[in-house]
Amino acid sequence: MKKIFSLFVTLTLLLSLNSYGQASGVNLSSLSNLTGLNSLQNLIPQLMGSAGLPSNALSLVPEAPPQETTDLGSEESLYFINQLQGLLFDAVLDSVKEASGLKKDSVYRSEIFGHQFFRLKNVNVYTKSEKVKAPDSYTLDVGDELSISVYGSSLFNTKGEVNEEGFVEIPKMGRIYLKGVTLGSAKKLIVDMISKYVNTNTSKTEIVLNYSRNITVNIVGDVLEPGSYVIPAINSVFNALNAAEGPSNIGSVRNIQVIRNGETIKTFDLYAFLLKGNIMNDFYLQDGDYIFVPALKKVVSVEGSIRRPWKYELQKDENLADLIEMAGGFTANSYTKSIQVKRFNGDKVEIQDIDLATVGNGSSFTLKDGDEILIPKIPSDYENYVEVSGAVRFPGSYELKEGQRIADLIQAAGGLTFNAYLDRAYLTRKTEDLSSVIQKFNLKDVVISGQSGENVLLQRHDKIEVFSKNDFLEEFKVSIDGSILKPTSKTFAEGMTLNDLIFYGGGLKKEAAGDIIEISRVVDRGTDGETTVTRAIVKTIAVNEDLAIDNASKGFLLSPMDEVYVRKNPDFTPLMNITIKGEVNYPGTYPILQKDEKVLDLIARAGGLTPYAFLQSAKLYRLDKTIGTVIIDLEEAFRSPESRANHILKEGDVLEIPTVNQLVSVNGAIGHPALDSLETISSFYMPGRRAKYYVKHYGGGFDKYAKKKSTKVVNPDGSAGYTKKVLFFNRYPEVNEGATVSVNYKQKTKRLKDKEEAPREPVNWNLLLPSIIIGGTSVISSTILILTLK
Repeated sequence: MKKIFSLFVTLTLLLSLNSYGQASGVNLSSLSNLTGLNSLQNLIPQLMGSAGLPSNALSLVPEAPPQETTDLGSEESLYFINQLQGLLFDAVLDSVKEASGLKKDSVYRSEIFGHQFFRLKNVNVYTKSEKVKAPDSYTLDVGDELSISVYGSSLFNTKGEVNEEGFVEIPKMGRIYLKGVTLGSAKKLIVDMISKYVNTNTSKTEIVLNYSRNITVNIVGDVLEPGSYVIPAINSVFNALNAAEGPSNIGSVRNIQVIRNGETIKTFDLYAFLLKGNIMNDFYLQDGDYIFVPALKKVVSVEGSIRRPWKYELQKDENLADLIEMAGGFTANSYTKSIQVKRFNGDKVEIQDIDLATVGNGSSFTLKDGDEILIPKIPSDYENYVEVSGAVRFPGSYELKEGQRIADLIQAAGGLTFNAYLDRAYLTRKTEDLSSVIQKFNLKDVVISGQSGENVLLQRHDKIEVFSKNDFLEEFKVSIDGSILKPTSKTFAEGMTLNDLIFYGGGLKKEAAGDIIEISRVVDRGTDGETTVTRAIVKTIAVNEDLAIDNASKGFLLSPMDEVYVRKNPDFTPLMNITIKGEVNYPGTYPILQKDEKVLDLIARAGGLTPYAFLQSAKLYRLDKTIGTVIIDLEEAFRSPESRANHILKEGDVLEIPTVNQLVSVNGAIGHPALDSLETISSFYMPGRRAKYYVKHYGGGFDKYAKKKSTKVVNPDGSAGYTKKVLFFNRYPEVNEGATVSVNYKQKTKRLKDKEEAPREPVNWNLLLPSIIIGGTSVISSTILILTLK
């Protein structure tokens, strides 16, 4: 921290020298080489390093003017030092935050009302003066530029800048002194001058601030980013504070001071500006002004049933009424007869309960720093009510009125519904120990006569229950299902017939059986004085050819819980299609005419086979994902139409009969020099030849890594033949037209034919021969010993 303070002292000295040089016009560059801007720039890394500031800040150091001894009072020097001051202030602030152990989030988060307006960055700092329209309260000074336009019967346009002498030169009209004059007053002065030369009755004059001068404002105290800022003068105090990101967590929002020439000329109150719209609290600055933000003095918090619960900074003489006004006032459910104030009194905490009416609505209750105010909420539970439920037009809770009786409450609820049960109703009442007691009464006597002794006075929380006749009725259903358009279940009603239920179901489907509509019913059968409830088929109804019920059955009365089921005609089948492709005379889609339609039937309907049909390669595809391709043998089907080879067709089947294929393909571990392991070679079909013949004569023989016993033949119809072992020989499978012969490799991973074998190491006979001789001698010796013993 001492190093940081030393850096601040150095910067302050340099800035003081600059200010003195600018004010006196004396060239201070002769005092020392240190005052040269390039020397100062070279000194910055050393200063920042000694203060322990981050090295990445060095990249932001502005480039000094090229002259080694530039005048510190010049415009270039002023700009450079202002930029440098801002940079180092930022670096110092970051170091202070880091040294204090504060995270960025904690520095920027505040509980004081008003701080959030700066943290959210919702207010702009105008960096370009031409982008904002100046109000009439803006005070003109040297460097401000005005745009003056006259249009109508006369045309005149010009621009004028307030010069060092404080006046604006209007061509052909003269000078007008405007320094220190507000923009509104300046407009009147300029119009008065123009009216001497132009007829303002037939012309209009427009005067706007075209360009605002730049000023340097120093923002110090408890702000997040203290320093000097070069901003257009059009920025007010509020805008300027946003440039420094506003007061810090302990910075005041009620006593922000503007200091000019060592004196406090204005005090900015953010609450008066934001909450009361008092624009007099927001004013414009001049070059060299200081904005000083002191620390908070008096902070209180308010919570509970208040519109804007927060912590607020109060002025010395502000009271509870002022705080409530700042917080937006009470909510509708605020309980103001017992406002709780928690206060620190010496070394202890005390609680005071305040009735707002006894303290002049808070105007006579003075608050202290640290006070916490809690506005309680009125409970939402209400007391003055009675309740009615059940068979009334508007059930619910109602206000308990003096002298109100049961009949009065029912009348307030719109009266009884048509299905109200009049013989009995209930009154439920709470006793003093909160237990419930129930009392029944005759609703008919109470409502009609009104003078019944049961029409008692009501008390709070009483509940009246009125029942409906439906509550005592058992509801039965009848249902219909099966080949009906809309299977449905209906509430039983007296007089309901079978015809009515079918009508509710939308009528019968075309698939309905003509003679079977079953009705099952619950039947009571008495046996020796006992009753047994069973369900039985009590009726089977016949249906006419047009699927209409005959007249005799239309009047069949239903009973509670009857179940009707319409059976499906077993001979009824929906329209189903099959497809045939390939070498037939009329390929296409055909409807299935009968359930047992077979493959040969479909071929016959398609005009028979063409001369190019290849029966061995015919395939049948079935939509069922669990089946897929069906292997068929059309040759066998034609030889024996009654055999299983003549498959029965199903909905969606696709029969494909390809063109004759007289070739046989060979692939896999074969030795053909022009092929690799993934290619196939084909040859003409040779009747009676087996797989080995095609491998040998057309495939170049078996590869040296071929697994011969794995040779297989896949026929066009999807069937396969495999090599079998007969004694010590391989019996290779037969081959049909269009078949494919495949040979596997010995290893799972195919070995490339061009892979060179690893060279064998030469035999070392010097080591091998002695071992052979020793082994042979041992065998001979053992043999002689055995013979000798025998």
